[in-house]
Amino acid sequence: MVAQAEKSIDLLLGLVGFMGWYHTHSAAPNGSIRQSVAFLSQMAGSLIMDLKIAGQPHPHQLFHEYVHVASDRSYTNETRRAFLACWLITSILSTFLPRIDSIRWATHLDRCLRELEQEPEWEGDISLTQLVRIQLVKEKTSLAIWYESCMASVEGSQTPPSYYIQTQVSQLQTVSSQWPADLRDTSLFRLHYHATELALNELSTPESSTSTPDTTHNKHRYACLTAAKAWFDVFFSDPPAQYKAQSWPIVFQCVRALGTIYHLSTLEKLGWSGDIVRTEVDAVELLGRLIQYLEECVQSHGLRPDDMIVRHVQLYRHMRRTWITKMSGEVAVPQGGPQNGGSISIGLAGAAGYNAADDGVLGDLFDLNFFDNEWLVG
Repeated sequence: MVAQAEKSIDLLLGLVGFMGWYHTHSAAPNGSIRQSVAFLSQMAGSLIMDLKIAGQPHPHQLFHEYVHVASDRSYTNETRRAFLACWLITSILSTFLPRIDSIRWATHLDRCLRELEQEPEWEGDISLTQLVRIQLVKEKTSLAIWYESCMASVEGSQTPPSYYIQTQVSQLQTVSSQWPADLRDTSLFRLHYHATELALNELSTPESSTSTPDTTHNKHRYACLTAAKAWFDVFFSDPPAQYKAQSWPIVFQCVRALGTIYHLSTLEKLGWSGDIVRTEVDAVELLGRLIQYLEECVQSHGLRPDDMIVRHVQLYRHMRRTWITKMSGEVAVPQGGPQNGGSISIGLAGAAGYNAADDGVLGDLFDLNFFDNEWLVG
């Protein structure tokens, strides 16, 4: 693509697949995952323009990247699914990784979505279109709140974010009710549903600075907690061996859900108590369960010490010790095997000195301010 300026749908689909499972291909220390993925997303965007599958820019529009009209050429389902899949993965990654720009949603993408829904060629087309509709709910809400915040600086007033969130949560429920029966109970869709539900409620911001409890804010906090718990219920329902095939967005969702539960468990605000949260879910116990789950995956596949999942186990072990120290101080580190909450020995070096910043993948993956979420603690 770069050296010979080649362009094809196959190359675009390859980029989509590489971005979706990038964490399994790039494990070199001291690498920058953000820069690499930003480069890949820019390559994908350029390829879409070179292939002319995004439609032609309207000649009378100043901002060509926002408004497109379809060209006269015909589009195959392969072209539609490549375009939609590229938008989906860049939109999801831009949610988690700073400086990653997603492809702008345009009229032609809407047309591709409708046509692929009407004439799917295999079950994967149905799955793709439904995942796109889930992500659209999140993206439209983010854009609406961003626009309101920009207008507030000019007009001096702003519609409360909770207004959009309540509307879009209802929209998310409507989208999920329209899923085909064979998709409705699959873990993939339930994970994305709860992750989107969590992301929507995180968009709420404190709407008052008074000394009285902010019931609206606490309502969204509790919705975040409920969504995060539901996400892990679905996650643990799959066999541990299946984790090896999980895409990158699932890894990100796991970090976000885990960080949400930890923060809400340690947060003390008017009308909100971390003690009450800990009666519903123990963050340290949950993290221990996640470690055991990943270790079983390592064992089932006989993974090497340099494998991505093994390195995740190292990070989570270190994180668990940190959490035990920062929380009540009364939680003892379990000894022995998994039945006692301990670790399965997989021949790893002591993780006490493990530093995520030294790991190209994990350093970037977990240094995302998920555990310093201003909304959750503000």
